[in-house]
Amino acid sequence: MIRFPKISIVIPMYNAEYFVRTTIDSILTQTFENFELIIVDDCSTDRSYDLIDSYSDSRIKLFRRARNLGRSSARNFGLDLASGEYIYFMDHDDAILPQTLEIFHNAAEELQSDVIYMNSFFETKAQNFSLDSDIEVEKHFSRDATPRILSQNLVDRLQAEYIFGGTMVNTWIRFSRRKCLIDNGIFFPILPRNEDGLVHLATLCLVKNIQVIDACCYIHHAHSSNAMSQSADKQMKLTLESLVPATKYMENILAKTDLSRENRVMIETFTLKEMIRWLIVQKAYAGEMQFDAIDDLLNQNLELDQKTSQILFHVIALVMKWIYCRSGESIFELKGEI
Repeated sequence: MIRFPKISIVIPMYNAEYFVRTTIDSILTQTFENFELIIVDDCSTDRSYDLIDSYSDSRIKLFRRARNLGRSSARNFGLDLASGEYIYFMDHDDAILPQTLEIFHNAAEELQSDVIYMNSFFETKAQNFSLDSDIEVEKHFSRDATPRILSQNLVDRLQAEYIFGGTMVNTWIRFSRRKCLIDNGIFFPILPRNEDGLVHLATLCLVKNIQVIDACCYIHHAHSSNAMSQSADKQMKLTLESLVPATKYMENILAKTDLSRENRVMIETFTLKEMIRWLIVQKAYAGEMQFDAIDDLLNQNLELDQKTSQILFHVIALVMKWIYCRSGESIFELKGEI
């Protein structure tokens, strides 16, 4: 009799030789042992693949891509390969505490939820990141850290949880039933920026039973090689490049809902607003604006009357759609190659 794993962990990996051992070791020491670990090597040019290949644990399933297609494509590929009832996405340079999978699994089973969010996470900036030594960590909470079940009213949920930052968008905060993602067609859009936020928004739109639990089990490694450490100019460029496919992605998601046209426009508006927020944030990274001034600027923006806000950002959406139609380029790549 074939015994399927209860949980599938998917990690996209690219040139992670200095960090990935800590990541893998943190998974192999979990108190919940019935899992498979799917690692998708996205054409690494360092020793990452060989390091993982040296492990003898049968729960590790390592795949090497024929060409580099990016993190989102690697995650979609891992989701397609997964056989667990639940799926959990991690990054190749982070770690989880030993009880993480047990906490997630027990909460999902007890609450009968399709998606579980943690309300906080740890972050470390240590260059030599190892769980065998003392590491300095900072704890981050979502704006609403209260354990709760999310509203069944979609518009209320989106306003409370996404627009006003009730839950965090990070992929590794979220634990999901695999069947729920597949049945709802939730996958990672092929974008240079903001793909985590769009999948978070798609989850809020399409999944009925979502719970937030009081847990802090993930250690995010903020270092000089990850995306948040890119130059302000680079991040601004990536954000601008993401606007068109992000609009298309959200159109496809909203087409699966029974929202009114007015509410669809509202959600598209706030989707663009969240992405444009990145452009504002980059001003702070570039030293052109104080971080304290960002919230003031955004609050002023949120105080626009609804009609004016919709018109402003719907015009942006229409311009982006026009550019998209003119380009004729494919937006999505659902599966890659082994």
